[in-house]
Amino acid sequence: MRNKSHERPFPQRTTYFYPRGNGSHAPQRLKLTHKFVETIDGLWSRPYFECTTARAWLITYTSPILGKLGQEWTNLLHFVCFTSNRGMTTIDLALTDVDINQCDKGSGGQFQFEIFAGTHRCKNKTTQVSVSPLLDSVSERVPTDACVSLGTTFLTWTALAKYFNGSVIETEAADESNNYHSNPDSFQCLQCQPGCDACVDDSPCVVTLNWPLRKALMGLTVVTIIAAIGIIGFIVYFRDLKVVKTASPHFLIIILVGCILQYCEILVEYPKPQDSLCIVRLWFRHIGFGLGFTSLLLKTWRISVIFRVKSAQKIKLTDRHLIQRLAPILALYVVYLLAWSLAGPSHVTEMKMPGDLKFDECSFDWWDHAILIFEILFLFWGIHLCYNVRKRRPPSTRASSSAGQSTI
Repeated sequence: MRNKSHERPFPQRTTYFYPRGNGSHAPQRLKLTHKFVETIDGLWSRPYFECTTARAWLITYTSPILGKLGQEWTNLLHFVCFTSNRGMTTIDLALTDVDINQCDKGSGGQFQFEIFAGTHRCKNKTTQVSVSPLLDSVSERVPTDACVSLGTTFLTWTALAKYFNGSVIETEAADESNNYHSNPDSFQCLQCQPGCDACVDDSPCVVTLNWPLRKALMGLTVVTIIAAIGIIGFIVYFRDLKVVKTASPHFLIIILVGCILQYCEILVEYPKPQDSLCIVRLWFRHIGFGLGFTSLLLKTWRISVIFRVKSAQKIKLTDRHLIQRLAPILALYVVYLLAWSLAGPSHVTEMKMPGDLKFDECSFDWWDHAILIFEILFLFWGIHLCYNVRKRRPPSTRASSSAGQSTI
């Protein structure tokens, strides 16, 4: 066992007493200063088998005996004793009914003798103490502390025992020249793969991402966004051309902005999932959908309204009128997403694949289902509009000819 009082001076104690007098005058109080032995000044031995008289496993506690070497009066009322080591006293304890717990005091459990708390030799970096009854050569049950792996570490799969024998570690630690002290990796377990709560080997616990494929998709997304920005520049520059002006350049730009926002969702999903990115991803997706598909379907709706008129009355639906109808729909999206982000925001959840491989993804709940149902119904309405105007379009409305395909 480790001597906790190594190089520790013996504590001093001061005692006050009244010497026996002859009754001729009142006794005076004298002060005596002397040193004494505490429990931690003793030394516990390692368990051993006594095979002569007790024939049992014992542990011995050895403590010094202090005696008076000399004395000195510092003044008339203060008496100081000089002490020296006069001998040693030993106490043998049978381990038959004694529970010796060498775990750290804060680890829980019961300590019959707190003097043994924290005296284990396990290396706390990758191992922890676990009481494991072992059998010795004379078939006697010996309470021995074993060093077992922590939840995120493991012993090599070639090891026959999945723990380090506490007795072996105590023997190695007793000699300063052994590997226990010179080699930091001795009696250490191996680290599990990242993300593992517990393991028995170095098998991965987290799904391995295909980074080359992700980078390729990311590059394609960036190229598409740059192309969309280039098309916006083309529309702005040639906005006075008849073919561009007839196709409503304002709505063409709004549709492209919606596409760019939806592509930005892929950029947000590239890094490791985070709670904040899960929320941003939803805003990009649904605001982009509201801008892109709503603008496209409003243009188709304008054609449908024009051809439904039976009279010769002229109907005027300019881009300004359509934008006035687009604004409430976008406001509805913003209010819904704001309530979603505050009341029940999407967050990162841990999922498992067959084989217990873990991966992180953003959560889905009834907020997702509600807005997806709304968007699906909105797309069905767009399909209905496209079907109604499939044969009723003048040459100037060809910009909406592919709306049905885009909606699908």
